[in-house]
Amino acid sequence: MNSRHVSYKAPTYSNLNESTPEQRNRFLGIESSKDHTSETQLQGLKTAIDETASIYNDSPLAQRMTTSKLTAVIFTSKLKGVNGDHSADQKKVFELIQRWKNDNWRGELGMQADGLPDDERRAAEFLVRAGCCMHKDLNSVKGGNTAMMDSWELNGFERPMLLANKDNAATLQQPSETVTGVQLRALEVSGRGGVKTCSLAGAIFNNKDDKKGQQDTHRFYFERIKGILSTFPDTSNTRYQSYCEAAAELLTYLNEYITFLEQVRDKKEKRNFSHIEENLYNALHDGPTLTELAVLTLYAAAITHPYMRSVRGPGTENVNILDLGPLHDEVMNHLELIIENPHLLISPNASFKLGALDGQEWQNPGAVEAVHKLAEEGKLPHLCEAFVAFCGGALETWERFSIEFEAGGIIDRSSKAERDSAFMASTNDANEGALGSYRLHARQKPLTSMHSHNAQAQFKRNETQAFIDATFTAVDHQYTMRKAREWQSAGLEVKRRADLVQHDQQEVAAKRRRRTERAEKRAEKGAAEDARLDGVAMVVMSESEFLMLSNAALTDQVNLRRRLDPLVPKRYTLKNKQALVSAIMESIARSTGSTSQTLE
Repeated sequence: MNSRHVSYKAPTYSNLNESTPEQRNRFLGIESSKDHTSETQLQGLKTAIDETASIYNDSPLAQRMTTSKLTAVIFTSKLKGVNGDHSADQKKVFELIQRWKNDNWRGELGMQADGLPDDERRAAEFLVRAGCCMHKDLNSVKGGNTAMMDSWELNGFERPMLLANKDNAATLQQPSETVTGVQLRALEVSGRGGVKTCSLAGAIFNNKDDKKGQQDTHRFYFERIKGILSTFPDTSNTRYQSYCEAAAELLTYLNEYITFLEQVRDKKEKRNFSHIEENLYNALHDGPTLTELAVLTLYAAAITHPYMRSVRGPGTENVNILDLGPLHDEVMNHLELIIENPHLLISPNASFKLGALDGQEWQNPGAVEAVHKLAEEGKLPHLCEAFVAFCGGALETWERFSIEFEAGGIIDRSSKAERDSAFMASTNDANEGALGSYRLHARQKPLTSMHSHNAQAQFKRNETQAFIDATFTAVDHQYTMRKAREWQSAGLEVKRRADLVQHDQQEVAAKRRRRTERAEKRAEKGAAEDARLDGVAMVVMSESEFLMLSNAALTDQVNLRRRLDPLVPKRYTLKNKQALVSAIMESIARSTGSTSQTLE
């Protein structure tokens, strides 16, 4: 599902005569794509533009206001920037849009296109891409956390305690002389550390299912402590800053959360924790886990909060993301400074003037103070090493996710006028918010069609009523109502749903066809291989003699013995020559009843 907005300068239609054009963000609508390929996303954009152009070009308003029609060529000529997240498909979408734009203007100019002066060609081709600032910070936390988690073992330190779920915990506790495959799998999928602890806390104190957890009990309990009714940070969804906020919350009120969990336990009839509550309770007493929570808190204080103030805080509504190259340089420079001198943050005397990216007061002074207090009490082992590792991973991520601002790149070389012409918001909040609003709307009114939702949302967000009041005449109202009736009678929603079902059926049929073809090829290949193996003799020799054979010859012997001995492993599990020979010798021993694996 895709959401689209366009940004351009337009007047405020409520005061058309006196209004100066300002940057406006207009909602194009939400589209349910048949698939998530870049090509499908581009086609969705083209369809939206074509439909809009068709309605406008046929309208009386178009005849009065302009002598030229709205076309895809005009749209792409005015398209200067594309903003979105950092996924590979979005990068490819940008490349496809760039190709579409260039094909349009070259096709429009024909032979003249090749002879354009360099400045005119640059103006015609100018198109930049920028990634959402919120996603940059989100990924920096992820990259930093990965580096921090790896650092415990790299430095030879005791890692945060394992926080296995109930089933995996039972599997890991089963007595065994060696670690079984099932236990190894349980160990691999079980989490540990600060982020996992925040996730557990979110599941208990702010579960997305309001029938689970301790939501109300938690809010009422901490209202007496904080003096306000608050909710634990939402870690059940992919939320910006949620883990950092949860970490700061847990450390600021660490003793209170421990006491609260004890109260939850003692209130029960059998006076015991649930498994998830016990995990959280133990994690809040585990030094390495508390250290990771402290690192998340300090990183938010130093980087995340100041960065957010610059890209999303009050007064940033008209900030152009293309002008934020220097800000991202500052972020990376500040991280390098922290890595060289982590005491800017972890020292008891650390000051926001040097520790925070923007030199402004900590957004959450109590959380920073709580970290320093725990460090002084010796409850945060290896805080310095963990914090430096986190900042190193975050720095690497910032470098990778800020590549559009690199020196010599198109944004770096662009003029102020070019960047203004490609104005884009610093975040992708408009699209994220539109998708979120649609999900809520669909949940509350599931029978509402997507076309109806889009029409309502566009009317509300795009100043449509003010535009109508300022520009419409009676004939415009008549045209609009006639078009609306045509759309309603066209069965667009039914067709949309039918197209989705048809696409799914075609995709399933294609996959089934490919699976059948692969199975037939495997059967043909297997039959040919069986026929070949019929002409190969099964041999018995010593282990040293088998080791003299080639891997291909050994593979034949393994496959021959698998026909008679189901205990012989499959070839793909035998990674080297010794494994092949061992499998053969074990099969020989089974067939002769010998306990020896070597025949002389």
